[in-house]
This record gives sequence, C-alpha cells and structure tokens, in this order.
Amino acid sequence: MLIDALIESQKNPSLDIVSVIFPEEGEYDGVELMDNNKKVGLVTMAIPSPYLGGKFLGLARIDRAYAIVGNKLDLSFEGNGQVEIVATPVYDPERLRSRS
Repeated sequence: MLIDALIESQKNPSLDIVSVIFPEEGEYDGVELMDNNKKVGLVTMAIPSPYLGGKFLGLARIDRAYAIVGNKLDLSFEGNGQVEIVATPVYDPERLRSRS
C-alpha cells in the first residue's frame, strides 16, 4: 500500500537538512547544488549572518551521502563557486552563549 511505502520512506530518509556557507552575497533560494554535474541538493533559504561577519548562511536539503561537514558542492549556475557544509548550530557550536 501507498501508506506503508510512505511510512517506510520516513524511517530511512534520503535527504538531510544541512547548514551551508556561500562564497558571496547573492540570491540563492531555490538554487540546485551539484557534485560533478549531478544534482545532489537544493538551497531552501539563505540570509546574511551577523555571527559570521555578514557571510551568507543557508539551509539546504541534500542527498544524505553528501551531507558531510567540510564537503563542498557546486552551485548550479555558472561562475558562482561552491558552498561549504558546516556544522549546525553555526554561531555557537558548543552552545556556550547564555540564554534568557
């Protein structure tokens, strides 16, 4: 049944949500991420990050096999370099900042 297939697919998702840093300012929402001309993901959002000195930070859904911190993926449109997958949370990885 279709419902059984959907439940099974949720147990072993093929995509992960990762944090990425972009090479420069730009409009990246919806841009495909590539590895050797193969689509492996999609940028879901990108914003400038005050914690990273204004660098653009984003979230992307990518194939689980490529979701490795430090991995670099090509942006799908020409001349725009690569994104780097970074650990989440980006701004406070040891979670040392005080909370109120």
